[in-house]
Order: sequence, then structure tokens, then C-alpha cells
Amino acid sequence: MDVADENSEFYNGTYRQGTVTDTPDDDALAVHIASGFSGFQYSYDRHIRLMQACGAGAGARVFDFGCSWGYGPFQLARQGLKVTAFEIGRSRADFARTRLGVDVIDDPGGLLAFADKNAGTFDVFFSSHVLEHVPSPGETIAIATRLLRPGGVFISLTPNGSTAARVVQKDWDKWWGEVHPNFIDDVYLNKSLARWRRALFRSPLSDGELATLMPSLAFPAVIGPLDTLELGCVAVKS
Repeated sequence: MDVADENSEFYNGTYRQGTVTDTPDDDALAVHIASGFSGFQYSYDRHIRLMQACGAGAGARVFDFGCSWGYGPFQLARQGLKVTAFEIGRSRADFARTRLGVDVIDDPGGLLAFADKNAGTFDVFFSSHVLEHVPSPGETIAIATRLLRPGGVFISLTPNGSTAARVVQKDWDKWWGEVHPNFIDDVYLNKSLARWRRALFRSPLSDGELATLMPSLAFPAVIGPLDTLELGCVAVKS
């Protein structure tokens, strides 16, 4: 069994992470839908503001990589965004598809075929706390590169492996392991996105910092000291 097969077996078997992976019952889902997931632990409100700051208005095509049971794409769609998603956990993908109406791919081979067929058509490629899980973050970035149009935006949020965070966050050595095999830092992102205009940032950003995000994009820009629990990256495909 290769690494990709092991990854698929794990995320379709023993992987559990509370609300992220546990699908809600009918009553809880009805409440979430009625409220638009307002107050939900994994509300996409700040992600939506981040995408809007990157120019993703109503009608923008967004690819949500690693959508679990669909709460994120559902919220994005409520904002008028056109969302396609990928989720390796088949039962969670099926819940997203059948209960929340999410257009979701659940097969890695199908994802590659989709990327070939839809090359250069997406405005945003978004992943929140996913790159640290995958067998090869570089392959995920390659898929994002394939899907994004010129000028399209790559957005990632991950646990923060940067030196500044390791200095301040004394329990940093407990942030990764079997479930988080990759410890993403600024060095890796700068190397992997070397030809992209990009900004690395301490996350979450304040509203004032969001306003400076796109004008500050350079090779690279850094917004705030990279010392928080979460590391953010926005990069524009050239």
C-alpha cells in the first residue's frame, strides 16, 4: 500500500476530530441551515471576509479543498459564490452532497481528472487546516496551480510552523504527529510559491489588516509577526 492509499484508508476509517468530522443529526442540521451556521464552531465568516478582501465577490468560482461534511461550501454558496469541493472522507462527502447540496469530489483520481478538465477556471483555491494532513503539500499546490486562472488566488490556513511561532508558542512541538504529518512554515510556502505574488500573515487578520492584504502582495510580504497559532498565506497566480 502506497502513502496515498494509506492516507485514504485512514481518513475513511479511524480519523475523528469532533465537530469537524462528526456529522450532525437532523435536528442540529436544521438549526444550522436555518441560521446559516451563525455561531457554529466552524463558521466560515472570517474565511468569507478573507476571500472578499482578495476580490472574490458573488459569482466567483471557489474550490474548497478538504470540506469535511460540507459546512464550509454551504456557507460560501449562501454568499453567492460558486463552489466545488474535495473531501477524501467518502461518508462526509456523501453527507455534503446529499444533505447540503454541495458539489463535491471524493476520489483523488477524480480530482486529478477534474483539474485537467477545468484547468484555469477557478478564482480561488481555499484550504483551511488541510495541507498539514496530506501526503504531499506540493501535489496539492500543483492541483491549485492547475485549477486557478491567471490572477486567481491561492489561500491556505495551517498550524503555524514558523520560527516566530515556535519561539512564542511553547507547546509548538505538540501541534503535529500522525494526524498532522506536515508542519507548514513560511520557508516552505515561500519556496513552493516562489514565482507568485504573495503575503504571509499571522491569522486571523483584523479588519484593518484585511484592507491592506491585496495591496501589500509582493515577493513576499509579511503582515504582522508570524507568531500566532495559525499561519495564513495568500498568493496570486501569475
